Amino acid sequence: FDPEKAKKLGLKPGPDFARLKSGMEVDSGGRVIKPEDVLVSQKTVIELDDETLRLLGKNKGR
Repeated sequence: FDPEKAKKLGLKPGPDFARLKSGMEVDSGGRVIKPEDVLVSQKTVIELDDETLRLLGKNKGR
């Protein structure tokens, strides 16, 4: 959740922020704001050891 994005859309901290954080849509002056409208981009990192990589390569294409 990016509070700055929410503020730019006209929302103020409070119940609407909580609703968006919990996955609910909110109405802001007749405009529906969805949780995905105020999400922060996030990178995912997966750490694997040599054995896991070997097993993944062995099962490739199955």
